[in-house]
Amino acid sequence: MILRREVLLALGALTLAFGSAALWLRPDPNLGTEADLAALPPAEALARLDAMDGPLAPQLAFRQAALAAEAGDTLRADTLLAQLADRTPEAAAIPVARADLALRRGDTAAAAGRLANAHALAPDPEVRARLGLLLRRAGDTEAERLLLTATPLAELSGAERLRRVDLLAQLDAESALDDAVAATALGGSESPALAQRATALALTSGRDSVLIAAAEAWLGRSDAAVLARSLASGLALVPQRAAPVAAEVIARRPAARAILVTALSEVEAYGAARPLLRPWLEARGAPDASTWRAVTAYAERSGDLGALESLLRRAPDTAPAAALLPFVRYDGAQGLLPWRALLTEARLSEAPLVDAAWAAWRQRPDRAFAALERAARDGADPALWRIVAEDLEGTGYLERLRAMAARDPDVAAMFDG
Repeated sequence: MILRREVLLALGALTLAFGSAALWLRPDPNLGTEADLAALPPAEALARLDAMDGPLAPQLAFRQAALAAEAGDTLRADTLLAQLADRTPEAAAIPVARADLALRRGDTAAAAGRLANAHALAPDPEVRARLGLLLRRAGDTEAERLLLTATPLAELSGAERLRRVDLLAQLDAESALDDAVAATALGGSESPALAQRATALALTSGRDSVLIAAAEAWLGRSDAAVLARSLASGLALVPQRAAPVAAEVIARRPAARAILVTALSEVEAYGAARPLLRPWLEARGAPDASTWRAVTAYAERSGDLGALESLLRRAPDTAPAAALLPFVRYDGAQGLLPWRALLTEARLSEAPLVDAAWAAWRQRPDRAFAALERAARDGADPALWRIVAEDLEGTGYLERLRAMAARDPDVAAMFDG
């Protein structure tokens, strides 16, 4: 269905050829004639052109073909364009227009051939993209691969780079990996997908060293967090090699430890994330904000609270309120008891779910209700929000929250999420 829509889009784009391609031809000196034709109804304009002694000037011949196509006579239009091509073989606009006609007839193979001719005459990104779509629709992967590999990676669009890697991977994983790494380095919206392809290709072909070098560069970029997620997603599929690869990447790029720990935790690659926590646990002094976030993310996802407990015991004064959320998730409000000295008003105001859980534990349902409402406004995790809200069962406040959901989309999202 997607390819069908893409081809229809290609047809719509190619149809513009008759409106714009004439501008690419050498202008006809008889501008008065062209202006006269433009003022006439299409049928009369075509009749006047047919009555003229030939051969017509290129601009007028193209107009004649366009009018014939508009009248529904696509075969005649194609014949006129073929005759024009014999006289102006250098004009790429003509095969583009003939491709449009072939698509109208449903002949995608002929349309692809015309576009290939146009692209050979005058390489053009839009023509190449349309040709690629038609070749893909026709299942001609070899021709599509040749089209994309004949163009430097830097000149391809992001989608074309991704498609090129996928096509190469069918024949040569090493070449596909090299292209994926090079294409990721070029940046753009397809970089995360390309990085994930590179990770998978490297791991399946045993080229860990290529992946490690590439990942070191990825984690130094402004979009490091997104690329770390791509790397982690690939590593999660090969758990026996994930830990050593992740460790080597961080050995080369230690400043990215928090980013990679978070990404590995998000994809449940806990075996690779856990060893990366060790330097933080062995360090002295207060953890920085990124360390707190990473260790909290690991605890939230994995349920392994040991590392977080260690940091809380070592540097309780610097702990953010969010660091207490994993204890609520896995142990309920009673999980906050060992850390009650940290539950100052300042911290509770930063984390309304912690505030709500602690208030419910202390039999303060009114405060818990207000904190849950605040947490809904802040876009809290719905699953954790419901865990805390259930502590209000029997107080009347849970029923009030359910009633509120009927008119408050933020609260409704907590119950539905």
